[in-house]
Amino acid sequence: MRLGRDDQDNLEAGVAYDGHDRCFSRPNPARTPRKVGVATVRLPRRFSAPEDTTRSRGVEGVKLDDIKSDDAVKACSDAVRQYPGVDRFHCELGRSLFAAKNYPAALDSYKRAYDLGNTRALYALGEMYETGTGVDRDPARACFYYEIGAQQKFAPAIAALAALYERGNGTAVDLAKALSLYREAAELGNAHALNKVGVIGEKGMAMATDVKQARANYEKAAAKGYDEAMINLARCYANGIGDKQDVGEARRLLNKVAQAGSAKARQILASVDKAKPK
Repeated sequence: MRLGRDDQDNLEAGVAYDGHDRCFSRPNPARTPRKVGVATVRLPRRFSAPEDTTRSRGVEGVKLDDIKSDDAVKACSDAVRQYPGVDRFHCELGRSLFAAKNYPAALDSYKRAYDLGNTRALYALGEMYETGTGVDRDPARACFYYEIGAQQKFAPAIAALAALYERGNGTAVDLAKALSLYREAAELGNAHALNKVGVIGEKGMAMATDVKQARANYEKAAAKGYDEAMINLARCYANGIGDKQDVGEARRLLNKVAQAGSAKARQILASVDKAKPK
């Protein structure tokens, strides 16, 4: 049967369906759900990507490295087997297989999700071809996938395409085009793009230097929890770039990122502490 967006959300939330596409019960989350009619599908919520804006309402994404791949592959495989026409299930199966380092199977799942119209799968395919993970490295092909994702206003694909133009990877270097794409992704709320627009503005690349606006962009990206932006914002606070100096706030931001495992933040924090007046 063909499921709409609300139906997919309900399935991921653990709502049971009968053979006529009607929602008729919500299983107790503390118990293993009973199979009634076609089946009860409970695709675990913890397998969606943080940047996937199509994930179910109220569902927080998880970083790839934090996925428990055995559980994820089993759950997503069950969902795909029962509902092969749901594009998001194929995409999340691809992500789970990727986390398990089963790259050929991940590629097949992403391609199936792409065939069913899943935009995030386009981005994932682009990443595989850009980095050469499980496939021969092919930046031009990555560019192709990112461009399609960008046309569909998928912010991570737009930001990834911008990076290709910035570096001349799979295409000619075009900083003006890169900046335009980063700005487009930033307007869609992409933290990486917000940070990059800040970096470009601070350095005066392809635009006039504007350290105040750069700092504002770092602040927006940092508010979304983007580590690199927090480091850049801390540097602005430490040196009074774009606004007032506040070494205490710089130290707080660097401590937060360092505790999350950033060696770069620890290194900068050490230099800040070393420069502290005796």
